[in-house]
Amino acid sequence: MAGEPGAPVDIPIIRARLHSLLESLRNLEAGRARIVNLFDGLRATHVCPDHVRELVAALPRPRSDTWEIYRDLLDHIRGFHQTIYFRRPSPPVWDHPIALVVERSLFDQESPASTNGTDADRSARKPFRLFSEQYITTAKSQRRVQEPVTNAAELADLLEYIREGLRTGLADQGLGNAGRVVFFTPVDAFWEELTAARFRKDGEPFPDPGPANRVCDFLGLPYRNSWLVELRSRSKLGDLVEQGKLNLAAPTVIEAWAHDYFRHWPREEAPDRWGRTLHVGDGLVGHAEPQGLPEAIVDHLSPTLLSTEFEVSILGRVTARQIPKQKDINEFLVSKRELTVMVQEIVAKVAP
Repeated sequence: MAGEPGAPVDIPIIRARLHSLLESLRNLEAGRARIVNLFDGLRATHVCPDHVRELVAALPRPRSDTWEIYRDLLDHIRGFHQTIYFRRPSPPVWDHPIALVVERSLFDQESPASTNGTDADRSARKPFRLFSEQYITTAKSQRRVQEPVTNAAELADLLEYIREGLRTGLADQGLGNAGRVVFFTPVDAFWEELTAARFRKDGEPFPDPGPANRVCDFLGLPYRNSWLVELRSRSKLGDLVEQGKLNLAAPTVIEAWAHDYFRHWPREEAPDRWGRTLHVGDGLVGHAEPQGLPEAIVDHLSPTLLSTEFEVSILGRVTARQIPKQKDINEFLVSKRELTVMVQEIVAKVAP
């Protein structure tokens, strides 16, 4: 029987359940990355042992299928988001704008959206459209966007379609909902350089795919064969948080459990308030300088915030770029450490 967070727990039972859960996750390529990130989050005191203990206590009886165990865990993490999300101390401070990077298909699902979630998570995903059905249907009937986009004029039409959709055609949900957070990166000098070739208006040259690929590389995104869109805030991060009454934090494995390319940052207690993406260019992991970019999360961006506080540009079309396999991510995250030792130390911290 699943429990509720905050309920009394029996430490010996939790210890046995947690050890069994971690051993099951070790049998999944995706599960090994989660073990490493949980270990690093606990060691850095960014993940609270009490929250992990309560989560384990609430899980149903283990199933025989390891993917079912993973799904149950993901469902419970999201189900307890009000209790265990955004608990990492010392959120980032940034007196400048921020940027979100999404696939073009997020707006209307014109093409299947790729994701950086696991296969198990993908199979359970419901289609999500940021734009309302009415706006999408009207735009299609008017043939406002040419598919596929092959030149700068057609790209300008796509950009205007997205901009108008943000102004007048958003659905009620916005970005981020129960258990699913919004990742962003600060607009700093490196980001300005990385996105210098973004397409912002008619008359600009049709973008080369190289910059879009580099953005995905540095943000650790697995996107392929899709147009990449930047939503850049007009306001400073602090103003956005205040205006939207947002929860803000650097991410931990708790909020990022569904993300294959996530890595906890920093690994140990350190003054860095930001998380850090994992560079995944040319099928390699962490082979760049920097090895990733600062990142943080908020819980929700309402339609009002999206329509009034964000400007749109198109970063380019991502190619069929080579992305690393999960085992390559695991090798980088584990490095010279031993998973067996990590499992033992996680159990010791959570259920002493």
